[in-house]
Amino acid sequence: MTNALTTKRKRLLLVFCMLAGVLLPTPVLAHVKWFTDSTNYPLRTDLISSDRTLLWIVSSALAVAVLYGIHRTLAAWSWRWTGWLAHMAAAAPTVLAIQTAIGLISTALHPALLAPNLNLQPGPVGMALSILQIMIAFSFITGFCDWLGGCLLIGLVAVVGVLFSPTDALEQVFWAGIGITMFVIGRDAHATR
Repeated sequence: MTNALTTKRKRLLLVFCMLAGVLLPTPVLAHVKWFTDSTNYPLRTDLISSDRTLLWIVSSALAVAVLYGIHRTLAAWSWRWTGWLAHMAAAAPTVLAIQTAIGLISTALHPALLAPNLNLQPGPVGMALSILQIMIAFSFITGFCDWLGGCLLIGLVAVVGVLFSPTDALEQVFWAGIGITMFVIGRDAHATR
């Protein structure tokens, strides 16, 4: 009995340590250049063809395949709450649009272009880009010409490449993904259901 209890405690301790390791906050190094001099953290092109990149790609593909398999298996079953989830999914573009608008307004008031480390200089160009970010945010919040706001957001990523550097534009390419979503699906996609 004592041996079984000790084994159970060891397993519980192991589970607790694993959860603590996963859930405890750690420093976010990806955003360090937002707050410090970015020359201390140059782009590491040597990692593009490294073993860890290959491991990341393989593990990500495996995780997607496993999650897809789980989804296909669970989708075949009849659940009572699946209709409720479908209603929640229909509102996802609206939530994405509003969250994007919050980020755009925050950086426009800084004044920066899409990220806090991409500071805009005072003057007509900086003012115009800040106003453009606020107008895109307005279109995303209201849903008025959200497709145009999506196109303009994609264009702002290209502007980052011209005003700053192509690597800075590559870091901000997720904004282009949001812009494509707003152009194709729109903020009010749930209205068509």
